[in-house]
Amino acid sequence: MKTLISVVLSAALLLQGCFTYSQLTQEERENMRPRADEDIWLFLRDGSTIKANEYRFIRTEDSSDFVFGRGKISDASGNTTEFSGQLNRIDIDSMTMQQAVGYPLNDSILVCRLKTGATIWMCGGQFVVVTPGQGAGFYCFGRKQSSGDWKPYSGKIDEASIEKIEVKKFSVVGTVLEVALVGSAFALMAASLENFGSSSFGGSWSWGWFDN
Repeated sequence: MKTLISVVLSAALLLQGCFTYSQLTQEERENMRPRADEDIWLFLRDGSTIKANEYRFIRTEDSSDFVFGRGKISDASGNTTEFSGQLNRIDIDSMTMQQAVGYPLNDSILVCRLKTGATIWMCGGQFVVVTPGQGAGFYCFGRKQSSGDWKPYSGKIDEASIEKIEVKKFSVVGTVLEVALVGSAFALMAASLENFGSSSFGGSWSWGWFDN
């Protein structure tokens, strides 16, 4: 049984082998990498690290005025769906912070009422408000590690403070190895189950009451 448990755990760990992270070159960064659909790690010059998943960061090169985040949107008819993206300030009729109800991990939520009659609300830590005075840079919401602790983060990161950027990518070699190793793991699992069945019932056996 211990062998069976070890095989299952090993197979689960191998599922992480499909992806790896690679550092962006300066040329790639100048060509607007990373893309919005990439998971990123930002390693800052002060030794801290910021992790942001896909569609949780945005990069601007000039003064901007918008809200960027994820949450819920309710249209004028009351239909509610998921929201993810950018809201230009010109499209927002009003924007307020309210006490969160049903979100115990957050103290407040941002409520944006649009000129179309729709309402968007986003939990604390799931949005970034960008104003013209903040200037160009990375804006993201994710998690930041500093002095060993990971904590929620949302805000701006100056380009000059970034030591390097790594993006998640598909690993062909890792996937080939995973397929081979997971296949071996399941073969071992099958063998373990067969041995378990034989030892539990004292050797070979059959469902005799189904025999004619």
